Amino acid sequence: EREQKQFIIAQSWTVRVAPEQAPRALDVAVRAGANESGSIEWSVKDPATAIAHADAKAVTAARNTADVIARTAGVRVTQVISIREDESGGGPRPLMRAMVADKGFASASAQPLAINSRRIQVSATVHAVLRDVRDAAAMAAWIGGAGRLDLVIANAGISAGTADAAESAAQTRAIFAVNLDGMLNTVLPALAAMRGQQADARGWRGQIAVVASIAGFVAAPGAPSYCAAKAAADAWTVASAHSAAAEGIRLTSLCPGYVRTAMTAANRFPMPGLMDAGRAARIMLAGIAAGRRRVVFPWWMGLLARVAGLLPPRLLAAAMTRAPGKAGLGEAEG
Repeated sequence: EREQKQFIIAQSWTVRVAPEQAPRALDVAVRAGANESGSIEWSVKDPATAIAHADAKAVTAARNTADVIARTAGVRVTQVISIREDESGGGPRPLMRAMVADKGFASASAQPLAINSRRIQVSATVHAVLRDVRDAAAMAAWIGGAGRLDLVIANAGISAGTADAAESAAQTRAIFAVNLDGMLNTVLPALAAMRGQQADARGWRGQIAVVASIAGFVAAPGAPSYCAAKAAADAWTVASAHSAAAEGIRLTSLCPGYVRTAMTAANRFPMPGLMDAGRAARIMLAGIAAGRRRVVFPWWMGLLARVAGLLPPRLLAAAMTRAPGKAGLGEAEG
């Protein structure tokens, strides 16, 4: 009996196509009778160029993120200190996943731009300088020689009340000298410096924030000079914001309520809405970063102060003098 022999004829193809042509090539093979497919390998003709391109995009994205964080924190990113490369293991290299995702062949779990993840470290240098904001010439010289100014916050201020007596002339002049003149001695030179600065990619030359107060919304008889100085600071800042914006400079008036500091620790009256300094700082920085012209918090306290300011003066005075008065400068100063 003749020996029977069986033969299996196998034919294999290796096809190199562009990523966008891969589905079509696979379809043609199946229609031609192919019943088994080997692994699909993704590669590029010039991996060095592709990796360099991906690296540049990753570093740019990280730098943009660092800039946003720095602006929120009130500092400026000057240079990249270090770049560390971490390549994830298992499965296709992150570069390949990103390439496939760009072409529309990746699964839902693929992460475009997960290309050789980067960790960017940046640092900021803080210089503490003691200046008297009442000295206009000294402030102008210091601010004018400080270099580029991205964000200036005019925060110096003192607080004092009348207790149950009339406010002295010395206290009135002292409060206005620091809270109003000191603010202008800071902001006016900063405006002049920023006008000469190069605008950033968004068209802004710089930002200035003035710390006013919700106290400026109401004429409280217990702190007439403090309320008046803060009212003037808020009104001037908000009114000037329009013309400043036309010059590429953002102005923001910060109007907080009661914040837990050494200044408020001496108060002998109830302080509704009292909040920690850290929380207040986060609210103010968020408002500055958003470019708002006035930031009032807590909002409900600002609203109540506005309503109280509409009351007849005699009725307002009668209501507000029931609580213990704020100490004068001779008793407490912050």
